[in-house]
Amino acid sequence: MGGYIINEIAKGSKVHVIFGTDGTNEENSKLRIKEINSVSKFIGFTYEILYHNMDGILYQIQKNDIVGKIDKRINELRPDGF
Repeated sequence: MGGYIINEIAKGSKVHVIFGTDGTNEENSKLRIKEINSVSKFIGFTYEILYHNMDGILYQIQKNDIVGKIDKRINELRPDGF
């Protein structure tokens, strides 16, 4: 995905990444968010995280809840083609 994101930004597109989760625990989450912040600033995209500390257990969340959150953000952000 990184190459695609870089290509789109190089073409002038605004890119917003939605991460499903940020890690399995608070320590892991802090490290992952630090890494995501560094990369997002370097490459130039915005992002959000749907669920915190849920790595490996997203299957416990109702699919319609996950899809609903993503649909809501697509409608709010209004990307080209949607």
